[in-house]
Amino acid sequence: MAFTMKQTKSRPLLQSSAKYISGICYDHEGLANFVKDNNSVVDEYAYILHDRDVKEDGTPKEPHYHFLFVLRRSRRLADIQSCMKKTLQGNVMLQSCHSVSGSYGYLTHENENSKVHYDESFIVSSADSSYWKADTSSNDFDKSCDTIMSAYLDLLNSMPLTECAKKYGRDFIIHYN
Repeated sequence: MAFTMKQTKSRPLLQSSAKYISGICYDHEGLANFVKDNNSVVDEYAYILHDRDVKEDGTPKEPHYHFLFVLRRSRRLADIQSCMKKTLQGNVMLQSCHSVSGSYGYLTHENENSKVHYDESFIVSSADSSYWKADTSSNDFDKSCDTIMSAYLDLLNSMPLTECAKKYGRDFIIHYN
């Protein structure tokens, strides 16, 4: 009996869809314009300039920007990259983000002992750090009656959902339904 392995085609990375995306680019003006564009698909963003990174051989790396996006809805990475290339000059590299808090920490190399650390105050962000540092899989949202009532009252008083998320944390969105 001959043993054969089942052949499967893996989808290229840029064909996968994601709602949380991290990446690298080299064009500050283009990145700033992309995230502030009213037609943008980006709901929340954070980015920082890495201008002191060094290669393994000790030579300086070209200054670049690490960024983190929360999209309004899941999109193919290829579509986001294509959209970004219309605004940005140079290469844009994207990947799905599986840990928002971990990716936010990487912006400053918070947990990277062998890399240059950057001060969190240099991060340009649409939300405060507590939004990014909340663990999406946690149940940290206070489900007490007072907190839930306050959140619902804010929503009923026309507070935008994104503002509620900033006020009550991302877990509010997870438990929103």
